Amino acid sequence: MNVYGEVYYQGNKEEVVINHSSSAIFFNVEEKVRDITIRGIVNDIGKTTTLKEGERYREMYTKQAGFLADKGSNEEERFMELFLEGDGFPPGYYVVQGITDFTMGSQRLNIEAEIDFKVVEYPVGKDVPL
Repeated sequence: MNVYGEVYYQGNKEEVVINHSSSAIFFNVEEKVRDITIRGIVNDIGKTTTLKEGERYREMYTKQAGFLADKGSNEEERFMELFLEGDGFPPGYYVVQGITDFTMGSQRLNIEAEIDFKVVEYPVGKDVPL
């Protein structure tokens, strides 16, 4: 499964330059069953991205260690190790928040959206219910 965020400029200019931190879009992940929130990391500030009129800018979510909203217990630390293993998400109920916070000229824009999904483990050889 791929998780991504998109922004696009729709206006009367061919392109605009936006100023932002590490990424034009960053993500926070909350695993609801365990009540664990993994906040995105801002590694840098003062970055720019050019948005062309009508073209979508896409940022893929990539798992990173991030940091736990609250200093973790042993269970939270075990979950983080499991979370960072492999490409997918461990079984659980997730809410992923995509956030873009940038300036365009003198205008500041902050847009947030979220998706939620469940990851369920099924025994090998069993039909997955649709």
